[in-house]
Amino acid sequence: MKDYILTLKLKSPIINPITSDHLNGAFLYFLSIKKSDLFDHFYQGFVNDTPGYLFSSIFPKNYLPINPDFLSERVFFEETKNNKDLKKSLKKINFLPKDFFSQLIEKKSLILDQVNKTNLVFKNRRYMVSIKNNNLFYENLFFYKDNLVDIYLRVFEDFEIDWLDEFFSYFVGKKISSGFANFSLVDVLEINLPQSSKYFLNLSAFVPKKEENQKYQSLNYSFFVKYPKLGIKIGRKNPFKKKIILVKEGSVFKLIIDEKNDYFGKILTNLSAVNDKIIQITLTIPYYFDL
Repeated sequence: MKDYILTLKLKSPIINPITSDHLNGAFLYFLSIKKSDLFDHFYQGFVNDTPGYLFSSIFPKNYLPINPDFLSERVFFEETKNNKDLKKSLKKINFLPKDFFSQLIEKKSLILDQVNKTNLVFKNRRYMVSIKNNNLFYENLFFYKDNLVDIYLRVFEDFEIDWLDEFFSYFVGKKISSGFANFSLVDVLEINLPQSSKYFLNLSAFVPKKEENQKYQSLNYSFFVKYPKLGIKIGRKNPFKKKIILVKEGSVFKLIIDEKNDYFGKILTNLSAVNDKIIQITLTIPYYFDL
């Protein structure tokens, strides 16, 4: 098993935040076009609960996701007892510097001050007029600080890193008609993510397995709803998948059983009315830390 951190430059704003299930599925689609034999191999791996690779979601460069309740209820609980302004400030934080988790006790106040002064994700609205009915509507546009983002990649077998440049340039989130979400790969760095500890947060949006409630306790978490669609090549007249509910990245969990887990979650099936082989890869890379 190897871990990498990928740095990408965002050439244009993003209409919808790009999550791990999107990246995992998009890479399978990439393989189906470029390397059909490898597509079959990796697809069967996911179906058999032996993933060959896992992507995280996209985060601002050098930051990790966090559930803000974890900060106000656990890390800074004593400080927020009589300080409502601090509690409100903590509720607005969705990302923390990576160093926060290795310096959680010693430098938490210093790092908190840094976070409060840093804008990482900017959201604007683009207003348009519908050609069909002349009504006004809008889309949210997301920008990242310095136009740089991080993605974590965990691979469990041989994996051609050289594929990533073409994948991110042409297959990820690119809305050709309006030029949104175009990426270029800046750097690929092999890293050593923590392999175990008492706590972890999820770097990927995921759907827990029912039996995983014996492995960990959910501490601070939130959900979001997604309405995924199939690509044009597969979806044709009915591109819509079933609605799914995922655990948002940065949710915090405490391990019950002291054992090594390289990923959590499950693969979703039976999502499409037109193709019974469609899956949604809702597994997560855990980021372990101590509290």
